[in-house]
Amino acid sequence: MYLYNIWKHFFNFVKKWKILLFLIVLGYVLTDLIIGATKDNTGYSPKVFFLLLVICEVVFNIGIVLMLAGSGVFKNWRDIIHFKFENIRFGSKITWVGFHLNRLAALAPFFYLLITGHKYLPLHIIFFIVVDIVVTFTVYFEVRRKINENDHP
Repeated sequence: MYLYNIWKHFFNFVKKWKILLFLIVLGYVLTDLIIGATKDNTGYSPKVFFLLLVICEVVFNIGIVLMLAGSGVFKNWRDIIHFKFENIRFGSKITWVGFHLNRLAALAPFFYLLITGHKYLPLHIIFFIVVDIVVTFTVYFEVRRKINENDHP
């Protein structure tokens, strides 16, 4: 139980850190958009990034809905706001599809920035993007590990 509490506090810290990194990167790209930066001088298109961000946000939340529905705990749309991985039961294919959609949507916008703009982005922005990607993969593999532990005690 003690390790669970440590993990829970660490996970809450990581979520707050990810939000901060996301806002910094978003502010940087938004600045590029406002000053009229183009793909020629940034390596990426700020408009494409924001379009991808909106699409991925929709897919991200569809993933949450599928995870909740597959677990049998989806009652209404407010469940998305109060989403917790502890409530998810990975016994159905719908839950797994939702989980993978959710993680893919969390990664796609930052992969786009990293792949297309790596030559032009400042090092601190690249660092923030890489940290966000590493944290997203860590959450993915940690959830998979915990599920495998529960399936094979």
